[in-house]
Amino acid sequence: MARSQDSSFFVAFLTALVVSAGTTVLMQMFVLPRIPGFAQAPSATPDANIPVPPVVGLPLTQARAMIQETGFRMKLAGQEHDRSQPAGNILKQTPPAGIRIPKQSDINVTVSLGPANPSAATASPTLSPSLTPSASTNTPSPQESPLIGDSVRAPRVTQMNLARAKQIIEKLGLVASVSFQQDDDISPNWVLTQTPPPGKVLKRGSKIYLVVNKHED
Repeated sequence: MARSQDSSFFVAFLTALVVSAGTTVLMQMFVLPRIPGFAQAPSATPDANIPVPPVVGLPLTQARAMIQETGFRMKLAGQEHDRSQPAGNILKQTPPAGIRIPKQSDINVTVSLGPANPSAATASPTLSPSLTPSASTNTPSPQESPLIGDSVRAPRVTQMNLARAKQIIEKLGLVASVSFQQDDDISPNWVLTQTPPPGKVLKRGSKIYLVVNKHED
């Protein structure tokens, strides 16, 4: 009789252990995660944020390519006159370089318009009357430096406002011919491309063909 009671007690004890273990597993799997304060800490995962690339000082097109290749989107926040950066270069960026943010976030950039006084930015060196371009020991810059006579070099007017580009072109006795295309990441009236390229020798009165950004109304 005593042996039978011991056996029954042992079976009941094992049954209680099995039930207890099963209950514990079920609690951990289904009940505790749903109770505030008892949720298990999530397993460590790699940081999904990535650092913002440095684009201050880069030309607009190069900065845009870098931002997009890194996984962000570039938004033009504005344009400002500044002597520290040539026209068309990135003057400011937000967020700053190195900050880690999620992919597909917007990087706001401010583009330099160059010095506030256009004549200071486009002033060309005066050639001595006794010198011709072929006799000069210096290689002419492919910007806005004039040639003697009826020929001039095509100025560089990309990555600047159309009004300023036309001012530079007309000052050299050339004519601006404008066409438009749309790019939502670039400001309206921003010169995207030019033909002929900067530095090409042209006769005064020649046309420079500009492709300018124009947003839909």
